[in-house]
Amino acid sequence: MARIPDEELEQLKRGVDLAALVRSKGIELKPHGSKDLVGLSPFTEEQTASFIVTPGKNLWHCMSSGQGGSVIDFLMKHDGVSFRHAALLLKEENPQLFGGKAVTKATAPKLAAPVAFDGDDQTLFAQVLDYYQERLRQTPAALDYLCSRGITGEAVEAFGLGYADRTLGLRL
Repeated sequence: MARIPDEELEQLKRGVDLAALVRSKGIELKPHGSKDLVGLSPFTEEQTASFIVTPGKNLWHCMSSGQGGSVIDFLMKHDGVSFRHAALLLKEENPQLFGGKAVTKATAPKLAAPVAFDGDDQTLFAQVLDYYQERLRQTPAALDYLCSRGITGEAVEAFGLGYADRTLGLRL
């Protein structure tokens, strides 16, 4: 499985506003002390707010469940998606578009499918090939690898080379 580069993960953890993401999930946050925000935990049934968000560090901690982490960890726990899926959702989607109410596992935001499911086999195969070719164009590390092996851009285009980074399954 293709790894998500550490730099991208760090950029997501720093760049996505955790408080905005939490609010987009319908969790009301109020000031708590001078630096933190507090709200009712989306992970437990509680009457007293114990879900702490620290905007300065972009981290959260649920006092009632003992869990915490970054924006990726929050999205994984809240929407019931894998680490990779959560990272791709944060990378490709604006958190304010995730919806304003609590989301369950069955209604987690989906990535757009790159194929038309009503097409015949030949059409679907062509769409999958196009998807992998586009993934290659968008993955500098894969292009650098091909270049290091003496495979030029002309060869990539002439032979229709692509990069199967295992993201197609997340989109289907």
